[in-house]
Amino acid sequence: MKIEKKKVIPKNIIQILDPIVLAYWIMCDGYKKNKGVGLATNSFSISDNQLLINVLNIKFGFNSWIVDDHNLPTIFIPKSDLNILQNIVSPYMYPTLLYKIHL
Repeated sequence: MKIEKKKVIPKNIIQILDPIVLAYWIMCDGYKKNKGVGLATNSFSISDNQLLINVLNIKFGFNSWIVDDHNLPTIFIPKSDLNILQNIVSPYMYPTLLYKIHL
C-alpha cells in the first residue's frame, strides 16, 4: 500500500502474511545472501522493517533481522532458518526460482 507515494506495511500484516504470500514475496524480492536469504525491503522504513521481522519471527519461527544494504534496511533470514523456510515456501515456488532459497 502507498500513502503519499511512500510504501507502508499494513498493520494487519500478521493476518495477511501466509506461506503462499511469503513464497511470492521471495520469488519477487528475495535473493540469496551469503548462506541465507535476503528480502529487498529497502523502500520501507526501519519501523516497517521491524514490523515485518516481528511477524516473520513470530509466525514462522525465524530468527531474521535487519541488515544494512548500501545504507538501506533489508531483511535477512539466516542459514539456520533455511530448513524451516524451505519447508514453508518450496511447495508454492516456481522450480526455476528455488535457487533463491538454496534449493
